[in-house]
Amino acid sequence: MRRAAGTALLGSLASVAGCLGGSGGGTWDADRDGSLQPWLYDPASYREDVTDYVVGYWEPATFAASQDSLGESASRVQRYHAAAPEDVEFTVELGGASDSGGLPYVLVSRGTFDAETVRSSLTSEFERVGSVDDRPLYGDGTDAFAVVADGELVFVRGLSRADAETYVTGSRSFASDDERLATFFDTVGVGANAGFRLSTDESGTPTLHGHAYRVDGGTTDARAMRVPGVSETRGEELESYLGQVQSSVDRLRSTAVEYDDERVLLDLEFATSQAPFGVDPLSNFGVR
Repeated sequence: MRRAAGTALLGSLASVAGCLGGSGGGTWDADRDGSLQPWLYDPASYREDVTDYVVGYWEPATFAASQDSLGESASRVQRYHAAAPEDVEFTVELGGASDSGGLPYVLVSRGTFDAETVRSSLTSEFERVGSVDDRPLYGDGTDAFAVVADGELVFVRGLSRADAETYVTGSRSFASDDERLATFFDTVGVGANAGFRLSTDESGTPTLHGHAYRVDGGTTDARAMRVPGVSETRGEELESYLGQVQSSVDRLRSTAVEYDDERVLLDLEFATSQAPFGVDPLSNFGVR
């Protein structure tokens, strides 16, 4: 795999965290056993013509603990319901599209919040319709259901009640079964904020765009990956663009990129107060 020279965006050649190609040591912990994976359903089990599968992951408690360092970045931190951020360990959001319609939308939050606090965030249209494994189940009379218990919220839209209950109680192995996702979790992980999109490119090749942000006080490291990679010509264009931003993006402290025809890896170091949480860094650098 080719390694492009790191670009020092604040006047020095700062080393990036870890070895981009995964061929050595480093401080970037991929954390493959993150809390996101157990909730990833297989989109093909709901639609045969899936075009996009999109997943987002946030750790509100981590951001709450870093409040003093966030600055203007605090406006990017997601808040999905009434629980205080410091009481929400993680939130996973899943959805997508197919040629024949949308994929089920799922929102999962785990933490130390109490059930009543989260229950109050449901609209007045929801009412108790039963239980799932001794946990209260709420529905809106159509295709939306929610399990609300102390420390747990699972919201599902776009499924029948039976399928919603199966999702809540079932086991899922999609993260380990899909080669692109296995590569993502081995190489990128989740950090305090992560996201990825599975789709196909114009030639019909399956693709993955994924990223993760790790907050360490006033510094935030980001890693982004695209599978498959890019051609030598396209990689050189990316290197050139990285050079162009050197004099114009002061929130970046360092950046480095590797690429070949299998994948692109981008490592960035931001000032936490200006880190673009929730944004795929590679999309900002022209790799889509």
